[in-house]
Amino acid sequence: MNRNHGTSQHEMSDIRILHSPRPPKASHLPELTSEGSCQLPAPDCDRDPWYPFRTSIDYEVSEFVMESGLNEDQTNRVLKLLREARDKPEEFTLSHYNDLHQIWAVIRARSAPESKPSTKASKG
Repeated sequence: MNRNHGTSQHEMSDIRILHSPRPPKASHLPELTSEGSCQLPAPDCDRDPWYPFRTSIDYEVSEFVMESGLNEDQTNRVLKLLREARDKPEEFTLSHYNDLHQIWAVIRARSAPESKPSTKASKG
């Protein structure tokens, strides 16, 4: 570093510090991955509030998974089911909690043991 006062010569490794009442908008340089390729710069977080997720749906699914406390296998299962529902929308017919509740109520009713009439003789 050239320490001569009054000269404006700088070396490539010099760092110049400027103080400003408003910091300049940061610009992100592409990051190198271990393979040596560049990743795209981060999106504008004001325009894409779900960043670093690619879409708002990705964010919402991730939030649901985290709030539900799903483990890795359960998470992979949910993601697989979502992909299948996307790829075969005609095969996914559930829309609301009540759909699930009514179907499971039918299953419980069918699997419940039939009640038998009382065979005790009445005292009289």
